[in-house]
Amino acid sequence: MITGLVLTAASALLGAAHPNSFSWSNVLVRQGRVEIELRVQVLSVGEVVAGFDDDLDGSTDPDELAAAADDILRYCAEHYRVVPGAEDEAAAADPARALALDLEASRVQEGPLIPDPMNVVADWIDVRMVLEAPDDPGFERIGVHVDLFEVTSPGHRDGCTVKWNGEYLEDIWNFAATAPVHVFRASPEILARNAPAVRRFAASGAGDLASRAGLTLLAFGLLIAWGARRRPRAAAIASTGLLFAVAAFGLVAAPELPEDRILGSERFVDWALALGLVYLALEDLAVRAARTRWLEALVFGALIGLEEYLRLRPAVEMEASPTSPLAGHAVGALGAASAVAVALALLLARRGGSRAGAPEEEPSVAPVAARRALAVAALALGVVRLSALI
Repeated sequence: MITGLVLTAASALLGAAHPNSFSWSNVLVRQGRVEIELRVQVLSVGEVVAGFDDDLDGSTDPDELAAAADDILRYCAEHYRVVPGAEDEAAAADPARALALDLEASRVQEGPLIPDPMNVVADWIDVRMVLEAPDDPGFERIGVHVDLFEVTSPGHRDGCTVKWNGEYLEDIWNFAATAPVHVFRASPEILARNAPAVRRFAASGAGDLASRAGLTLLAFGLLIAWGARRRPRAAAIASTGLLFAVAAFGLVAAPELPEDRILGSERFVDWALALGLVYLALEDLAVRAARTRWLEALVFGALIGLEEYLRLRPAVEMEASPTSPLAGHAVGALGAASAVAVALALLLARRGGSRAGAPEEEPSVAPVAARRALAVAALALGVVRLSALI
């Protein structure tokens, strides 16, 4: 402690002991929880934390860092404060309103050996501060107050970004002695992501059935359901359920595939589904007899799942993990499409899906006229998708 006080006093008398002091920080806000990622120079920390880098050579080793980890975390939390719901800069600078540090969940580790802003190679420390949960998780603003190393390095600057519910708010904000505080505000779109991901993606998926992607889901579901025969009602439910069960599995499992396979399959999936619609539609138009499509349900179900993942990927990447949003979309979009396809099939069956006067045929769940009209619509959708690819 005495050594630290001596160093601090000496630095104050001699001016900035570390004139090129700089740090980067990233404030992470996720559904009301706040964490801070902070990268600071070893030399800057050694000037303020007693017992760490006492010779001020700007380098450290794992044992030295581990011994001083708690003191480093406490210092950073005292001088890098976050106030949820701060109304203005005065509120953001109020230490009594700042979130407390969760010391057990936080950590300190060695950072990379990289140049500082003056292009001088320096040792760095990566600090991750987990803050205790706020009393009100529904805040719309956060105030950040930064006065790191203000005594030893009054010219210290911190380049700060804020990532709120997966989206960066604005360009880098530079904290300095002349501007130590700032209030960040989230947009309504960002705040809407405070709701559970399963519920949000289920609602958006169900409401997305009128889009091209949603019409593709309905077209495949109806083509599979309406052509079912041999106990057509049961076959319609089973085959359509198989289609969307495989699609849901493919959707949720897609993030486990290698990155290069995911990115390289996008155009293939677009072509395969467009041609699949054309194939199923032409088959219904050319062949009067229906058939239950088990193999097609498996193949096109897997392709649908992969396409839905590729389509949702940008939105999913802003979530904490892909599992909840993809599961919600599977329930919302795939569940709704399956329910609509089966409900329409059973409705047509109750109204006379089997044509009287042709008992020798194994009737499908839907009348021939309805199947032909659906085939024409699916063919048009497939052609539209193909034209977009050419």
